[in-house]
Amino acid sequence: MKKCFTINDNELYLVLNLVDFNGIPLYFICKDNTGQYYICLCYDIDYEKYIIVKTDIDRIYKLLTQNI
Repeated sequence: MKKCFTINDNELYLVLNLVDFNGIPLYFICKDNTGQYYICLCYDIDYEKYIIVKTDIDRIYKLLTQNI
């Protein structure tokens, strides 16, 4: 898996890329070493600014199946 971020000494790895632009992930799912999932959104591609939200696998499933 490709390393995305390090937050508070916790490394996040890319699991699933949902939307990209010219090969740069804009909306994607990451996972850390403990198994915690995160949804990430790039809101400023020029300055590489992201919103990262901790979530669980059930919410990701509902998101991908349009139930949330």
